Amino acid sequence: MPPAAWGCKQHWYKLPQYLRNKIWRAYRPGQENTKTPSRTYVEVAREVQDWIAANVNTGQGSLL
Repeated sequence: MPPAAWGCKQHWYKLPQYLRNKIWRAYRPGQENTKTPSRTYVEVAREVQDWIAANVNTGQGSLL
């Protein structure tokens, strides 16, 4: 995945569309280079990580 992408392809497509849309709205081109994502992007990324943790199988052999 390119540095601008959130997570891996497998996790990205497990997200509901509304969360993918939130990531895209919060993303600012170049933030992966400057290492200065907006506060909004960080908040959305945490929301997405929480969703993944709660909704994706976390048993042995899982993605997380």
